[in-house]
Amino acid sequence: MCLGTRYRPGAAVVLGWSRAVSRISASSLVVTGEGRLDQQTLLGKLPDTIRKIARDAGVPVWAVCGRCDLPEEKRSAFDRIIALSDLEPDPETSMVRAGSLLSRAVEEAVRQESAEGRWAERVACYSQPSSRARVTAAVRESASSFDIAVDR
Repeated sequence: MCLGTRYRPGAAVVLGWSRAVSRISASSLVVTGEGRLDQQTLLGKLPDTIRKIARDAGVPVWAVCGRCDLPEEKRSAFDRIIALSDLEPDPETSMVRAGSLLSRAVEEAVRQESAEGRWAERVACYSQPSSRARVTAAVRESASSFDIAVDR
């Protein structure tokens, strides 16, 4: 490269700045997401980089999205995929009600995990700021005891 620089994927740079690796490693669950999960998601985009860090640390990772277009055989890349389109199939309505749908979907997932005896005490959430707030609120509403590490 020019002037002694080197190429680094953007997701790795952003996560390096936020000390994500140590926070993810110290968590018992990671929540990440984007508007649409698809084949490109697993090609080094931020949710994929977070997923790889979590997997290397042995930490389960959930993906929250508006819509999931990942082929069935690729969905196991995440321990759980929460797609808002499963709750509201109309894209326009889903976008208008995204906040409440996200809260409801995460609350349901947390309650299900808790009922099955799988619950995380420390959750790391890596997503858009508005989604992080909803995920944080939903987890707090659903779980009695935990520490949530929200990346800022």
